[in-house]
Amino acid sequence: MRHDPQAYLWDVRTAADRIAAFVRGMTLDDFQRDVLVQSAVERQLEIVGEALNQLDKLAPSIARAIPDL
Repeated sequence: MRHDPQAYLWDVRTAADRIAAFVRGMTLDDFQRDVLVQSAVERQLEIVGEALNQLDKLAPSIARAIPDL
């Protein structure tokens, strides 16, 4: 199934927003002690990586506009 490039960008934005919400108000020490938050952040980073990988395959011209993709 062909996916809309904007949907991948939406997935990236949503995952980034979730990460920000998960760590809001936490210090680095808090984060390092909270395995549950670490796991949640890691999962969202996986989503970001997969979405950007698919975007690069589907719409390389859009992907090139993202620094350090």
